[in-house]
Amino acid sequence: MKKLLATMFAAAVLFTVSASAQPPGGGGPGGGRMNEKVKQYLTDSLGVSAANTDSVLAISQRSMQQTRSIMQDESLSQDEKREKAKPIRDAAKEEMKKYLTAEQIEKLEQKQMEWRPKRGGGPGGNQQ
Repeated sequence: MKKLLATMFAAAVLFTVSASAQPPGGGGPGGGRMNEKVKQYLTDSLGVSAANTDSVLAISQRSMQQTRSIMQDESLSQDEKREKAKPIRDAAKEEMKKYLTAEQIEKLEQKQMEWRPKRGGGPGGNQQ
């Protein structure tokens, strides 16, 4: 269960950062608004300093770029992609622990699940 939650957190962080990595006002749904939304939540709701917020977002962006290249590799199966991406997500989460407390990480995970768009059809969504 903890592995599932950790994977879900990492995926949520990576999803959030993928939206925030878009140029402001364009490049995808929400543009730079998601980046600002995450920054505001980290500082206002979780009490994270501006410097630590920037560090967390930088870690997420770097991780997302690496994961995106794996996910775009059409020579890999979905399982192979997940297997290759897991160490990147795990390293990003571990690095974030330098800037966020366990409680802040937990609250961020919960908020990111709210922000995450609904996928799949019906209960259970797109679980595998």
